[in-house]
Amino acid sequence: MCFLTPQATRPCSDAYVAKLDRTGTQVIYATYLGGSGDDRGMAVAADASGNAYVTGTTFSPDFPLANGLPLSNPNNVPMAFVAKLDAHGATLIYSTLLGGSTIATNGGSGSGFPYTTPTGIVVDASSNAYITGSTDVMDFPLMHPFQAALSGTTMFASFDEGATWTAARGLAGSSVNVTVVDPNSSSTVYGGGSSGIFKSIDSGRNWTVLKTGITPDPSVSALAIDPVNSATLYAGIVPTGPRQQLVYAVGISPSRSIGNRSAGPQQGLRGNKRQRSLHQ
Repeated sequence: MCFLTPQATRPCSDAYVAKLDRTGTQVIYATYLGGSGDDRGMAVAADASGNAYVTGTTFSPDFPLANGLPLSNPNNVPMAFVAKLDAHGATLIYSTLLGGSTIATNGGSGSGFPYTTPTGIVVDASSNAYITGSTDVMDFPLMHPFQAALSGTTMFASFDEGATWTAARGLAGSSVNVTVVDPNSSSTVYGGGSSGIFKSIDSGRNWTVLKTGITPDPSVSALAIDPVNSATLYAGIVPTGPRQQLVYAVGISPSRSIGNRSAGPQQGLRGNKRQRSLHQ
């Protein structure tokens, strides 16, 4: 069963592959393709011999594999699959996973886990398959890459009054909802987004993920710095469950934790407050 909510389940879905005759009035074959989790077919192609090449997304740890890459999916994260069926739909000539499990920065796509999603597949005259899609994993199985690392970013900085912009590094795979500048150090900038809280000490050129101690990693929608003590940062998060606090008061100190020192209310932030030490 697959979860709709923590309290409700539903049957998991499988991909399917079907072949109809030229008139569309007869099913030559039709088959399910999947494991115990959710599986979705996204695209299909065929070669001159009638073999079908199917790609899609799988959440299953036991997706049917045959003669493929040495990849597995024990954590049920969304990975691409590529499968080749014979002309009768009765045999998997090969079936392989395509993807990885190490997310960029601290939160990947904002969904809480890494993902690899295919969107298309074509086959050439030699029966080689070409697949394209999107991924936010850092351990994608590259081979002779034109580009050897993720380079997507959602943050840009300008140092000449907006005339030109520079892409920030260290934010691949995360959306950014808010940024704040340390009032005591203009080169120190904090950002919040789908992957948690980030910090830059070079005016936004490079970013690192801060270890908040909040579990799971929060999606941050608001940030504020204490104007008197800039070591205290307030973060407003999007709750992921009925028991998760809405607002956290986070102490930032390179040398020590602020322990149980109280933090005053911050104008504009609502909800319960809870203090956390943030280690850099």
